Amino acid sequence: MDFQVRYDYIPGSYLYIGDLLIQWKNQESEYKNGLLYLKIIDLSSNKLVGGIPKEIAEMRGLRSLNLSRNDLNGTFVEGIGQMKLLESLNLSRNQLSGMIPQDFANLTFLSVLDLSNNHLLGRIPSITQLQSFDRSSYSGNAQLYGPPLEECP
Repeated sequence: MDFQVRYDYIPGSYLYIGDLLIQWKNQESEYKNGLLYLKIIDLSSNKLVGGIPKEIAEMRGLRSLNLSRNDLNGTFVEGIGQMKLLESLNLSRNQLSGMIPQDFANLTFLSVLDLSNNHLLGRIPSITQLQSFDRSSYSGNAQLYGPPLEECP
């Protein structure tokens, strides 16, 4: 049997799951607004296409988001800088475009960042933490410049 899966986008409705019932070793726990409890999302290498759903930015408890190695396009989700507990963000190897938002300054816990191999442009915001990441975090974005990369091309 030949089975093929194609993901056209991440449906926004998935981000509004009301209740989450977890069963583990004959124990059940029910959580209201279940996605608020998520700490890690890893949807890397899933052939996702389209834009990143705006609802992702509403998941304020998220600590790690990995959407790398897909075919996501568009710009950064408005409000992503409000995900103040985010420690790891990997959006590499997609087709994302536009500038890195200034509100990334709010991501004070961010210790892992990979935005490489997209179509980002403009100056990397003059925020100490963004400039402290290795240049490999930004490589493969021909029109992106500023520390830790070279100055304007």
